[in-house]
Amino acid sequence: MPYHIELEKGEYFEINRTVYDKLFRHHNIYFQSERFGIEVYINDTLIYSLNRNDAFVNRIHVDTMMLVRLDKAEIGDTLKIRFINIENEKIIKDLPNIYAGSVMAFMDKISAEESITFISFILMTALLIVFIGFIIISLKKNMLEKRFISFTLFMIACAIWLLTDSSVLSIYPVSYEAVAIVSYFASKCMPLGILYFSKQSYKDGKTILIDIAIAITFANVIGSSIILLFSLIPLSKLVIVDQVVLIISAVACMLYNILFIKRNKNQTQPKILLTDFIVISILGICGLICYYLYDSFVYHKIITLAIVVFVIGLIAIMIYSSLQDSKLKKKMMKERELFKELSYKDELTGLGNVRAYNEKLDTLFNNNNDFTLIIIDVNNIKRINDSYGHGAGNIVLLQCAQCMSKTFEQYNGTSYRIGGDEFACIVDSDSFDAQTVIDNFNDIIKATNGDRIYKLSAAVGYSGSKDKDVHTVQDLKFHADLSMYKDKSNKKSREDDKENEEWRRMIETVVSIFEVKDPYTAQHSNRVSYISKFIAQSMGLTEVVVNDVFIAGRIHDIGKIGISDNILTKKGKLTNEEFAEIKKHPEIGEKVILFCRLKNNCAITS
Repeated sequence: MPYHIELEKGEYFEINRTVYDKLFRHHNIYFQSERFGIEVYINDTLIYSLNRNDAFVNRIHVDTMMLVRLDKAEIGDTLKIRFINIENEKIIKDLPNIYAGSVMAFMDKISAEESITFISFILMTALLIVFIGFIIISLKKNMLEKRFISFTLFMIACAIWLLTDSSVLSIYPVSYEAVAIVSYFASKCMPLGILYFSKQSYKDGKTILIDIAIAITFANVIGSSIILLFSLIPLSKLVIVDQVVLIISAVACMLYNILFIKRNKNQTQPKILLTDFIVISILGICGLICYYLYDSFVYHKIITLAIVVFVIGLIAIMIYSSLQDSKLKKKMMKERELFKELSYKDELTGLGNVRAYNEKLDTLFNNNNDFTLIIIDVNNIKRINDSYGHGAGNIVLLQCAQCMSKTFEQYNGTSYRIGGDEFACIVDSDSFDAQTVIDNFNDIIKATNGDRIYKLSAAVGYSGSKDKDVHTVQDLKFHADLSMYKDKSNKKSREDDKENEEWRRMIETVVSIFEVKDPYTAQHSNRVSYISKFIAQSMGLTEVVVNDVFIAGRIHDIGKIGISDNILTKKGKLTNEEFAEIKKHPEIGEKVILFCRLKNNCAITS
C-alpha cells in the first residue's frame, strides 16, 4: 500500500529498508519523483540527491522517473530514501511506488509507459534526417526556401522536447535539472517554427495575427528566462502559459489560412494546412484540459500525439508543395527550352534564324575550324509578292529552304534564314567542292519549279574560312556576299536580256496592230521615237535610258487603239464630246502598257 503523507515546506518522510538478495542482485531502484526532493543513503552515506539546498531545484519542480544505482550496497546494509517537500506550500500526496530491478527492466517499464513518446521520437528523428537531406538537395539545386529552415527548427525543437520530457534520459548520468530546463524551453520555442513557417508560406498579404503570436512567443521565452534566473516561481507553474501560447499560435495561423483561402479558393495547400492547424488546436486544448483534470502523463501523450500528427501533416504539405513546384518547374523548363528553341528558329521555314547563324559562325571561326559559308539570295521575291501575293512569296521561300536541306544536309551543312529573302548555309565538311554542290542546288531548284507560274530563282555565293583573304568573321561574310552578288548580277543580266526581248516582242506586236488601225499615228510615233532617241543620245544618257526613250516614243500614242475609228479619221473639227473621248487615250495607253508588263512578268517567271 502506498504511503499517504502530509508535509510542510522543508519537512521530509523517510523510508528505511535493509538490502536483501533481490535488491542486491539488481543494484538499482527507480521511482517517480512526484515533485519531491530526493535523498538516498546507504548506511547514512548520501549516494544520490535531488535537493542541493541551492534553491535551483525550486525553479523547476517537474515529475520524472528516477533511477538510483546501488553499486556500493551490500546485503544487510541499510537503504534510506528521504522524500523532501521543497515546494513553498504544503504537500498532501501519496508516495510513489518504488521498484527494484535491472536497467533492462527499467527500460522495459519506460518503453511500456512511454511507448507513444518513444515511437514518436524515433519517427520525428527519422523525418528530421530525411528533411535535412531534402534541404541539402534543395540547397545544391538552389531551390532552398526559408520556410524549410523554419520547419526544420520546429522539428528539432519537437524532437528535443519528446526526448527530454520523457523518462528515457533517466537511465543516463545526465543532469536532471538541465534536462528539465531544456525540455521547458524546447516546448516554449516550438510555436516559433509553426509561426515562421506560416509567415514565409504566404507572402502576398499582411500577417498581423502571426506577427502578434510571434511577439507573444518571444515574450513567453524572455519572461520564463527571467523567472528561472530569479527563482520567482517554479517553471512547472508555467505549463498552462506554454500551452496557451501554442494554441494561440495555431489559431492565429488557422485564421490567417482562412483569410488566405477566401482570397485563393483554388489552392489546395492552404486547405491541407488549415486542417492541420485545426487538429493541433483541438489536441492542444484537450491536452491542457487533461493536465488539470487528470495528470501530466495523459497530457504528455496527447501533446505528443498532436505534435506527431501536425508534423506528418506539414510534411504532407511540403511533399505536395514540392511535387507541385517540381511539376511547375518542369513545365517552366520545357517552356523555356521551347522558347529558346523558337528563339533560334525561323518561324516560316523552320531553319535556324540569324541569332543561331551568328553564334554557330562565331563558334566555328573562334575554334579555327575549316568550313565553308554559302550565302543564298532569292531573286524577284518582291515582284512575286506584288504580282501574286505574299502567300506565293512564302511558298517560294519554303521551296528554297527545302532545296537547301536536300542539297547541303548530306555534307553536314546547317541551313539558316538570315533575312527576308536571304539564306545561309554553314558546311562543316572536309570533302566538299562548293561549286559542284551549288550547281546541284541550282539543278534541284529547276526540278522543283515544275510548271508553276512563279518560279524560284536564287543567287548563290560562297567563301571558305581558310581562304587567304579571310582573317575575321566579317571578312568571311563579305567575300561570301561578294560572290553571291556576282552570281546575282550574272543571272540578272540574263533575265533582263530575256525580259527585254519579251518586252520588245510584245511592244512590236501591239504597235503592229496599232499601225493597221491608224497608219498616220503609227508614222507619227516612229518619227517621235527617233527624234527622242537622238535627243537622249545628245544629252549623253546611258544606252539603257536611250532604249527606254526610244520605246516610249513608239508607244506614247498607243492608247488611241481604244478610240473609235470615226473619231480618229474624222475630217474637220471635233465636237466637245469627241474631244473628251480623244483625251482618254493616255489613260488607255497606260492600261495597255501595264497589261503588257504584267504579261511580260508572267513570261519571265514562267
